[in-house]
Amino acid sequence: IAEEDSFAQLLNELGGSNLSKKATALDQLAQLDDERVLPTLEALMNNALYQQKSDNQFVFAESAADGMKITSVVTGAVLGEAVSSRDLRKIITNNSLRSRARNLVAATRLMNKKAEVREAAALELIKSPNIEFLQPLDNAIAKEKVPAIQQALQVARGAITLDHPDEIERLKAVQAMDGFEHKQVITLLEQRLQKNADGSLVEPSALVRTTVPDYALMAGVPAVQKAWMSRHGHRLVERDAEGKFLCPQS
Repeated sequence: IAEEDSFAQLLNELGGSNLSKKATALDQLAQLDDERVLPTLEALMNNALYQQKSDNQFVFAESAADGMKITSVVTGAVLGEAVSSRDLRKIITNNSLRSRARNLVAATRLMNKKAEVREAAALELIKSPNIEFLQPLDNAIAKEKVPAIQQALQVARGAITLDHPDEIERLKAVQAMDGFEHKQVITLLEQRLQKNADGSLVEPSALVRTTVPDYALMAGVPAVQKAWMSRHGHRLVERDAEGKFLCPQS
């Protein structure tokens, strides 16, 4: 079956009532080399995938001033700026399908042909680490050839496994995140050195706690991280728009 026909056929499956067939269609959609796949999965995940009642055409729908703005899933053409919601039929989903769509969206972004999309996906996982994305992340790490993106993927994996029950896995996570200048990474590492409400340490392992990241300013007994330093010895305070620290000398 041609790629175009496959996309249309799988869209039709999403419009059906059989949730099992919808799940299968989602998996098959994610395998297509088609730029329309990602927005379709995102729309399903966000309850924004509809069909027009008049002709069953699949559309993306979003709220507009005088109704709903709808865009063709197949062609990308805007079909209306003020369409009544009564003229649309929302594609039926459940929590399981939306969760599946989220995983497929993450996997699709991580394996995208565009380097900037893959990097953005890695940074998003660093901001919102989720164990559900560990397998697609490992798949992406195995295939990534760009060093900077490979590092971001490894850091994202570290952010996910930082709470792993195994001490060695947490140690690997800290080592993977070490030196990566990103606000969320710094926050996550700092949290491991803090105390819980009952006085116990968030990070129970002395081995992991003493794996101090490069350029961390430590103080006290036991040592607690107080700040970050630049390689020129400046205490880092100001950040740029991406959350990276700014050194006054470099």
